[in-house]
Amino acid sequence: MADLRDQMLKAGLISEEQAKRGAHEKRQRNKQIGKDGRAQEDQARKEEVRRADQHKAQQDKQRASEQLDKQQEKERAAQEKQRKQALIERCLREGALPRWEGNRAYYFREGNQVVFLLVSDEARTQLEAGKAAIVRSDGRARYAVIASGFAKELIEGAAERVIAFHRN
Repeated sequence: MADLRDQMLKAGLISEEQAKRGAHEKRQRNKQIGKDGRAQEDQARKEEVRRADQHKAQQDKQRASEQLDKQQEKERAAQEKQRKQALIERCLREGALPRWEGNRAYYFREGNQVVFLLVSDEARTQLEAGKAAIVRSDGRARYAVIASGFAKELIEGAAERVIAFHRN
């Protein structure tokens, strides 16, 4: 502490008299407190530091837990997206009606628009009977016609892909 007092004195922040008065007050306080009091003060400071360290450790642990939760949530979302994409690809690959394209217009609604798809007579009959559905495709064609069983699977896993499906 004398070093700090000397530095403040040299810097002109305190006068010689203020420095002596500060040293005298410190000696008086130490004398009043005694050895036991100083030990208690030291113990109290150590306890305060321990509590602060414990609090910081608890906050760090909580932050780490939150980061882990966020990471796990991202991983779950990525797995769900991957599962959904696999379902879509499987339904489009395995459920596609053979030779559904033709020259008959089949009209349906997509959002606010009425659009049509050129389908074969057989595909049109199946669509009207609810045995097939029109779904949004990822391939070169915008739409695909798939069997109703696969359309039901898509409704459960990726309902936004099913555009027209007449359920009975």
